[in-house]
Amino acid sequence: MLPKHVIFEGIDGTGKDTQIEMLALKVKTLGKDVLFLRTPTGGPQEGSLEQWQSTESGQLLRKMWRAYPTSRYEAEYIHKITGPVFIADMLELDTKCWGTAQIQPEDDDRQRGWDCCGWVTYADEDAASRYFCIQSRSWASTFAYQHNQKATQNMALAIGEVMKSPDVWVYLHQPIETTLDRIKARAQGGKSEMDLYEKGDRLLATKTAFEQLFHEKWDDAKFGQVIWIRADQPAEDVHKDIVTALTERGIL
Repeated sequence: MLPKHVIFEGIDGTGKDTQIEMLALKVKTLGKDVLFLRTPTGGPQEGSLEQWQSTESGQLLRKMWRAYPTSRYEAEYIHKITGPVFIADMLELDTKCWGTAQIQPEDDDRQRGWDCCGWVTYADEDAASRYFCIQSRSWASTFAYQHNQKATQNMALAIGEVMKSPDVWVYLHQPIETTLDRIKARAQGGKSEMDLYEKGDRLLATKTAFEQLFHEKWDDAKFGQVIWIRADQPAEDVHKDIVTALTERGIL
């Protein structure tokens, strides 16, 4: 039995990090070890895109984008590089991580996996099953955040078809007004995060792209089942809805 694997998706401000932390605490009470995955991951892409641009990989990607029309708006530039960053990360993450790729048997019949820090070995699949993998974002985010770049969206879909599906996707959704209020509160008078998303219009377009993906382009057989969870509730209520949905599906 492979470890359980849950991916959280949703636009910024829907409470993914909060719900991931709450689910991790719940999983630990069940006697399982939690492993976290994130896209962007712990590689050179980790942190804000602004920080990432200063790395060697970021500088190389900037050179690649010189062939494209430049924009005087930093937000538009960041939007352009988001797709390649997510795709580069998911290829590294999903092909190496035991949570999203079949565990390959070694010559000594032991199982091997990735614990986000290095390779680990399991005596058998039962030992691996004590782990529970919780991931924030994957190729679905590439699709949604590149709603005006069809080529990148199509590439994300193609990558999704070859990756091992998680046990379930948890999609957190809420009205844009709620999202904007949360982002404003999080900014606390500093540089508004809304600048990265062209305010509400950008967030709405991303939310629409997520829901287009999960409604119109989704195939459970290819990608795994999606659970829609209302995020515009108190965090405890959102957590209860997630736990109930995962329990009903035998994941918890």
